[in-house]
Amino acid sequence: MKTLKGLMLGLGLLCMAFPAMAVEFGDDLFGGVTVHGFISQGYLKSDNNNFFAKTEDGSARFNEFGVNISSQVSDQLRVGLQILGRNLGEFGEGDPEIDWAFADYRWRDWMGLRVGKMKMVHGLYNTTRDIDMLRTSIFLPQSVYNEAWRDTVSSITGAEVYGDIYMGNAGSLTYQFQGGEADFPTDGGVVATLKDQAKLEGNRADPRSTHTKHSYAGGLVWSTPVNGLRLSTTGWIVEFDTDADLYLGGSGQILDFRANTISKAYTASLEYIFGSFTFAAEYMGNRYEFSNNLVNQTNTLNTEGYYAAMGYRFTDWLEMGLSYSEYYADKDDRDGNKNKTDQNRIAAGYKDHDAWLKDLALTARFDLTPNWVFKLEGHAMNGAAILMKDINSENNILNTSENWFLFAAKMTVSF
Repeated sequence: MKTLKGLMLGLGLLCMAFPAMAVEFGDDLFGGVTVHGFISQGYLKSDNNNFFAKTEDGSARFNEFGVNISSQVSDQLRVGLQILGRNLGEFGEGDPEIDWAFADYRWRDWMGLRVGKMKMVHGLYNTTRDIDMLRTSIFLPQSVYNEAWRDTVSSITGAEVYGDIYMGNAGSLTYQFQGGEADFPTDGGVVATLKDQAKLEGNRADPRSTHTKHSYAGGLVWSTPVNGLRLSTTGWIVEFDTDADLYLGGSGQILDFRANTISKAYTASLEYIFGSFTFAAEYMGNRYEFSNNLVNQTNTLNTEGYYAAMGYRFTDWLEMGLSYSEYYADKDDRDGNKNKTDQNRIAAGYKDHDAWLKDLALTARFDLTPNWVFKLEGHAMNGAAILMKDINSENNILNTSENWFLFAAKMTVSF
């Protein structure tokens, strides 16, 4: 009942907010300052596993809002800032935070410089991920755009060199290279995943703080001579430490624990727009290196994910999308054999299907007005690889189902 009330309240606020925003906001306010923003409310319901929230009971803890302000200070200099609040079940409490804030100096078409907090380069869609109006689906494919990593790979604080190189009949090449620090909040998805890793070893860890050592990201996008066809490759290298209290299972002993994690990821992407059709496919590989202050050993893990998606706009107000995605938590153990033979994993409740996630998704998008969108989405899932363990456990034993269904609804108003 609480979730239903939350949904109705959220949708009601959206409906009430829409006419007000149409009057109060627009471009070029206050002598060249541009103001835009959005607010969205969603609802999630699954029949078996919990998808980042307690979705088996239905959850309205799925909302976002953002307001951004920018100004073209001169022909070459632009400054801007966005405040974002987000709530998806276990992640975020809707508290407003600075999502991006940077100064952008465009010296030439082929070279510009940004400094500050910027959207992090990853795949074709990470930099526009917050803008629900730009895509057909509610969720981007989780094999490449894992919601648990969103708060970390959303932005990077530092500097970026970018530009567009025109190559005549060969099309154009867009490049971006970024260096600085990514955020790893102790209540975020990445740290929560590490807590799951400790649980896998039969221990409990309470993270106290994180420290980013370095973060680098970069990408190339080739706009080919074939109209509508883009090819891209991107990558990142991030390294961070996590300080935690480690509770050894059964002994009652508490240790001062420092874990070091290095992630090296790359993505290859393709997008083709032909008339009312949009087709996209991406592949992502991620290599993790784990070490800590208690054991003189480095463990590695290679994950893999890929998807293909297509969308078709039937009318000005109706668009449909279809996607298929696969993710493997360990690409060297795609069948989950370790979960069936490792005694620690068996004791923690792991099953073979916790090693993968296969997702067939269908979306209907309704453009009620140019600034008001409503989406319905269904996911037929097989596997449980990316799910949070705590909310899918009973008596501290992981208890997931192999086949399950997720329904999502979301309404967004932008201005």
